[in-house]
Amino acid sequence: MAGEEVRTVLLERALNRVRSAWRDLTSAGRLPSPTPLRPDLPDDDLPGLTQQIATCIEGAGGEVSERARAAELGRAYLSFDQKGRGRFLELLANRFGPNPQAIDKTIDALQTVGSEPAARLKAEANLRAALAPPYVGLLA
Repeated sequence: MAGEEVRTVLLERALNRVRSAWRDLTSAGRLPSPTPLRPDLPDDDLPGLTQQIATCIEGAGGEVSERARAAELGRAYLSFDQKGRGRFLELLANRFGPNPQAIDKTIDALQTVGSEPAARLKAEANLRAALAPPYVGLLA
């Protein structure tokens, strides 16, 4: 009988996780635009899109929500015409690109690290991390 109880408890836990994931996906995970984004992505559409991207990059709400938000951005991108896609990519690069101050700081650290191999490897890893733009997770 103990085996049956254990299976029941495990099944309940699994079902609760699935329910939670579906709840995230169907409610919090989807980010409806306050207004539909137009194909050419005019200036007055940029604030809402900027907020959507920022929320997606922040990654709040768990993996399911993150994936749903990224998919929503992907659908938005596919709805844009050539001009809109260019504006979307410019927004990513200009607003969500690497932090220049962090890059400068890690370059300075790399230049002053000395000849210790482990310290140099760490400084190089820090520079690579600084060069990675925040939006890169959206494209993976």
